[in-house]
Amino acid sequence: EGGLLPLTRTAKRVVLIGGRADVGVLSGGGSSQVRTVGGAPVEIPLTTGAASSFARVTWHASSPLLGIRAAMPQAQVSWIDGRDPAAAAAAARTADVAIIFATQWTTEAQDVADLSLPDQQDALIAAVAAAQPKTIAVMETGGPVLMPWLSAVPAVVQAWYPGQRGGPAIANILTGRVNPSGRLPITFPARAAQAPRPAPVGLDRLTAAEAQAAADPGHASDHQLASFPIEYSEGADVGYRWYEKTRATPLFPFGHGLSYTSFAYRNPVVKGGAKLSISFEVVNTGRVAGADVPQMYVSRDGASAPMRLAAFRRVTLKPGESARVTLVAEPRILADYDPTLPGWRVTGGRYRVALAHDARDRALVSTATVTAATMKP
Repeated sequence: EGGLLPLTRTAKRVVLIGGRADVGVLSGGGSSQVRTVGGAPVEIPLTTGAASSFARVTWHASSPLLGIRAAMPQAQVSWIDGRDPAAAAAAARTADVAIIFATQWTTEAQDVADLSLPDQQDALIAAVAAAQPKTIAVMETGGPVLMPWLSAVPAVVQAWYPGQRGGPAIANILTGRVNPSGRLPITFPARAAQAPRPAPVGLDRLTAAEAQAAADPGHASDHQLASFPIEYSEGADVGYRWYEKTRATPLFPFGHGLSYTSFAYRNPVVKGGAKLSISFEVVNTGRVAGADVPQMYVSRDGASAPMRLAAFRRVTLKPGESARVTLVAEPRILADYDPTLPGWRVTGGRYRVALAHDARDRALVSTATVTAATMKP
């Protein structure tokens, strides 16, 4: 909001807050973790939990502080740890721009307790944003988190776990050397209650001994864990389809993503028959080059089931440039599995097609007739 990003050359005092952004970027834990060349600047052993036998909270040695200083040589760029919200707010108040690095470490084998940022970081962000209206939040998380402070923060960069060159990558995004063009692969709920499971399933049923055994499986042999039924009330309508089914408005929908330019879709033409497709023009209507990811969602006309992502394509365009794009629906997205064939069966008839910027976008919806068909498994 307000064109805060990319950072302009008029910013003379920039303060970075939290996230150990002085030394590196957070790395997720587990089998996919890659060690940084030269070693990790921060490693924190776990003292409890299922992952404590093999995982450590680790940072890659790739400093956003150094990266931003290199990208903004005209500015005074400083960092404070953010442990004291009042001190962080005071530092932000005297700067031109405040950039908060929020972190949530996750790993395989050990679920997070909820969708909130740990260690009182939500309160820190709220305090800084109240002191400095030009506040940017850089999120180093492994999944969706709640953002109760979002209305006061005009810019959010979802950096995930950005890897061993994450510092310069974040600096390039913030300063506009690179135009961000990513799209969310998952929905960010506005409230925990919007999700099919607002809390971890079964933990409310455990006794103290069972909870300890669940947290430390290596010493669980003396405890018989309780069993309980789980109802998958969402059925096949998981992820973004759950939000459409329940008519819930998420914080950020699946497929969402902004950039430093803008795009328009024009002259869509939908065709049916053996293949369901939509052809259209993508136009870069902004002032800088960038990439867009048009998405195609489909459903049978008149059906109550949510629309499903059937195709997408990344398109890179210069300012004012346009391209004709055709998206063809993946046949199995239109089909249901029929064990009597066995194979996939596409029901013939009319289908709704949405040309969309994300999973909630229904501004351009057309229909076409599809021919019935079957496919082998």
